[in-house]
Amino acid sequence: MGYLFKSLKKRTTDVQTYSKLVQAHLKTLSSKVNSVKANVCKNNACKGSTPANAFKKFATVKSLQGVPIAAGKALANIPKMTQITRNAIKYTTTPSDEAYIIKAFRVTQYLPQAAEGLKKLTGTFNLISNHAGAAKTAATTINQILSVKWARNSELSKTASGRKVRDGLISIQRSFRNDLKGPLDNLIKANKAVEDILIQLPLQKKRLEFSSGSVSYSRWTNARMPVPCKKEDTKFYSIGGFPAIYTYQQVQGCEFGPTKVPFIKNVIPYMKYRFV
Repeated sequence: MGYLFKSLKKRTTDVQTYSKLVQAHLKTLSSKVNSVKANVCKNNACKGSTPANAFKKFATVKSLQGVPIAAGKALANIPKMTQITRNAIKYTTTPSDEAYIIKAFRVTQYLPQAAEGLKKLTGTFNLISNHAGAAKTAATTINQILSVKWARNSELSKTASGRKVRDGLISIQRSFRNDLKGPLDNLIKANKAVEDILIQLPLQKKRLEFSSGSVSYSRWTNARMPVPCKKEDTKFYSIGGFPAIYTYQQVQGCEFGPTKVPFIKNVIPYMKYRFV
């Protein structure tokens, strides 16, 4: 579990790093697009559908502003998640001793609380997941931007103003390729790495259903043994010609049983849990 959280921390740090790079390059590219547009689109040079659609597509790659903040919030919660998990492991794996019952109470009280705490903290990683789709959409848009062969565009090659627009679009395209595509691809990979780790944490999308208590049970044995028992005996005799009777008691071995002998009732504590 410690390795899992270390990996999660590293991958989330990657998300934060690459998202900050993407943000920085987006800011620079946005300024460049505005500058090129102001320079080449004078006198309605960009009124045609081809340059207008190109600049519109440039403007769509701006939806990743929240990723660094989301990654920062998730990173801040990893130490808390680690400590909760360590405590849970400690409570559930400490060897039994004379304080066993006390430890059992501690487990039953702490485990549901720990699960609830982990679920809330894990939920902050959904903020990263929520931006993962936007990153993929942005990457698709960039691939579309890079796929256009502006140098071969006949519409923009007819006039000097059109060629100026064409060269401006090529310059913007080059900046997207050199400055933004790499960091964005790395961000998508980092997002995927975080998702792959989160899949191993059932509390991200499920909750812990937990119950505890005790069940009593009875034990007995069928006893059979020799025991001492009393037996009366009578003797007949005569004294001076007169009959006499003498009754007396003696101890001898007798068979006892089989008979059911109950033991003191026993109790088994239990804990049941599942993720639902």
